[in-house]
Amino acid sequence: MHGSRRRARVELLVLGALAAAVGATATADPAIADGPTTFTSSDGPILVPAAQLELDYQPAAPFPSVITVSGLDGPVVDVSVTLQGISHEFFGDADVLLESPSGDNLVVLSDTLGYANDLTFTLTDAATEPVPDILDPAGSYLPTDVDVIPPVEDIFSPGPDPSEHTTFADAFAGTDPNGSWSLYVIDDTGFDSGSLAGWSLTITTASVDAGGPYAIDEGSPLTLAATTDLPGATLTWDLDGDGGFDDATGATPTLDAAALEGLGLADGPATATFAVSATDGVLTVTDTADVTVINVAPTVTVSAPATVGLNEPFLVTVTIDDPSVADRDAGFGALVGVYADLQATCSPPVDPADRPADVTNPLEFDATAGTAELEFTLTSGDPYAAWVEVTDSDGATSAACTTWLVLEDPGPTAEPATPPATNEAAATNGGPSATPQARSGGDDDLAATGSPAALLGAVALGLVAAGLALRRRAKTSHRHDPAA
Repeated sequence: MHGSRRRARVELLVLGALAAAVGATATADPAIADGPTTFTSSDGPILVPAAQLELDYQPAAPFPSVITVSGLDGPVVDVSVTLQGISHEFFGDADVLLESPSGDNLVVLSDTLGYANDLTFTLTDAATEPVPDILDPAGSYLPTDVDVIPPVEDIFSPGPDPSEHTTFADAFAGTDPNGSWSLYVIDDTGFDSGSLAGWSLTITTASVDAGGPYAIDEGSPLTLAATTDLPGATLTWDLDGDGGFDDATGATPTLDAAALEGLGLADGPATATFAVSATDGVLTVTDTADVTVINVAPTVTVSAPATVGLNEPFLVTVTIDDPSVADRDAGFGALVGVYADLQATCSPPVDPADRPADVTNPLEFDATAGTAELEFTLTSGDPYAAWVEVTDSDGATSAACTTWLVLEDPGPTAEPATPPATNEAAATNGGPSATPQARSGGDDDLAATGSPAALLGAVALGLVAAGLALRRRAKTSHRHDPAA
């Protein structure tokens, strides 16, 4: 039996020399997923001495040769091994086994090849053919365990017992790649010896990235963006934190405001952690990402007539809205004031921090989203502006203002009226009330509660606010309607 192997060896001598003349190179097929990482042994040459007897088992030195892997995330998807610089009188005597940190192993090469002179090749599941007896010196091959010459067996004592795995994926997929990978080389037949210059290990791991961190304004949709290097994987999401990946599917699902509200993320400031899972039916990997919902200040607009008459009531319209349902339901704190604007300008955007210093006697009241009207009466012909500030339940504030110019001749200055001490007294004496009344402005009204503050006091230019009232606007009301 061993004589037949000797005859084969003689036939391969010339072929081995030819391979050495051409030059031995190794090219690995493309990995099946992104991010393959190659690790190279630093043990130096692996010496393969001949067995002492015809059918003996002589370990190589070192035994095993070890590569330590660290820093990889996710389970193993693919492994390949490159044997470098094989020089041997008859490498078919040698058996090669790879063991992972988990203890799983695979016989990557056994009972094939003959004479080798500085031969390098790669063993990978991505190849299409096993290692031939006559080896193309440049290429990639399937892991090959021939075992056609009984009673020769793959025995790696004092190393591990060989598994029944036949592919890298079968042996190592799904295991943790980090730790010591061991290459056991043994000579199972006498007479011939040789060496390997070294070996390298290429590992591809599976991972999924949930993207993020994400930050959106309240009321805005959220589009997630996950990526994975697990081929053919299905992505599912756990958005409510219950551990079940059943809330969304796909790499880039979009959550509208209603979906976010259902997850408790309609009102900012708020934070949550979303999780994504990628699985190909065998391997599953997960990742998480933080989501922040940013509170948005309410919107407020204010408008008024371009010109008004002296001592004649006119309406200032205020509209409030907020992208958060919770903020709209909670209501808003509002402030309104009238001030002398000698430049007669109020250019947007209006920052609450830029409130004019001469806002006089601002009135504070509670309001809900919608539209209402504030009634003013001016007794001076100077330019004036109304300033409105609105604050939501989370403390975000917006402001707006409007300007107008009194064109009519103010005429003789009237004797200033003594303002009433209280609202009750004003009602008794027929004077103006400091408690604003709201006029109807739509399906959602800007409701207001009373303030005990006096109506806007005299400004530096002689403004006396005759009355400030927040009243519900009837659809048919106007300035000359007696019912108004």
